[in-house]
Amino acid sequence: MMNTKEELQAILTEYRMIEKELEYLEQKKQALREKIRSLLEGEGRTHYFLVVDNEPAILDLRQHTEVRYNEALLQQRLGPRYARILSPDLKKIRQHLQEITGSLVIRVADYWP
Repeated sequence: MMNTKEELQAILTEYRMIEKELEYLEQKKQALREKIRSLLEGEGRTHYFLVVDNEPAILDLRQHTEVRYNEALLQQRLGPRYARILSPDLKKIRQHLQEITGSLVIRVADYWP
């Protein structure tokens, strides 16, 4: 039977091995992303849709900003302004429709069967 110190050492040894494996996998993913980027740029494309292992895959070279927030807290802080702020601004959408059409098509593909 291991004592506490030996058990902790064994656990931390395994933990560090996993960290190293994760670091290797992250580097591998980054290298694959670069290969994808290179292939798409070589064809002059910014996005590509295909099916891999019966699952849709969307490759997109454009930079996207993702904003995460606490919905309940936001609603609480904004009070009655919450619904007005979150409603779409149709005037701005129409004004920029040409710019966003590509993004809308790509996002629809996310839900394509």
